[in-house]
Amino acid sequence: MPNNQACFFQGENFTGRSLCVTPGQVIADVSDYGMNNTFSSAIIPAGLNISVYQYSDFGGDNLILSGNVYSLDVYGRFWNNQISSIDFRY
Repeated sequence: MPNNQACFFQGENFTGRSLCVTPGQVIADVSDYGMNNTFSSAIIPAGLNISVYQYSDFGGDNLILSGNVYSLDVYGRFWNNQISSIDFRY
């Protein structure tokens, strides 16, 4: 995994199927990648932030992630398996 990629994983602790994005990349609907509402953990490179959204097309609540997230449950049950769009325009 290149240093600047952020990767989201289906399982906690960076396990299972993953989807990686690079700075500048925007995904309006992760279901286009067969991964809607499936993420449970994420690796975010140091010094970078990434915005995730509850619904496709950047709708609903959003959360800015930085650093590694071993379990999205730390942000409440609301975020585990609830990410539908990603904005990495930093």
